[in-house]
Amino acid sequence: MGLISYKTKLNHLNDRTKGYTQALTDHKIAADKTLIKKVSLNHDATEITAAVKSLLSTPSVDAILFASNRIALHALKYIQQTGIKIPDQVELIGFDESEVFDFFQPQLSYVKQPMHQLGQTATELLMDIITQNKKEQLVFVPSELIKRGSTSSASGRTSSQPSPKERE
Repeated sequence: MGLISYKTKLNHLNDRTKGYTQALTDHKIAADKTLIKKVSLNHDATEITAAVKSLLSTPSVDAILFASNRIALHALKYIQQTGIKIPDQVELIGFDESEVFDFFQPQLSYVKQPMHQLGQTATELLMDIITQNKKEQLVFVPSELIKRGSTSSASGRTSSQPSPKERE
């Protein structure tokens, strides 16, 4: 699996790259840095196309993870022009739901983040920092993989948390 992200100092995008490499490590897969493509914000359409071409020309790449919706949109437009069959030839996963992806067939699988919970948690942490002089802290909020047509096992949802039965 390859990853396309931005060359940026934005934590949330860099954390997605870290998460990608950590997931590979957790599954005893060597993280191949050549499969991580970083594109600039200034020339992203042409660089995204080049990154997709590069990943698709690598025999071991059977899936691509897009770190942002903008990257996913440009990549999907290019991939559809090539006639590559999704998910038969390559599986695709993005971050966050976007109605624009409903117009692509098959629909893009994505990592769903609890945006309301993220906003609430961030506000609470900020208020603690301001009012109680607390330091920054690292908080993990569970996400959920929403499988749709762009992944071959698009049979439902895969959560990062145990199901209610698993918790008992």
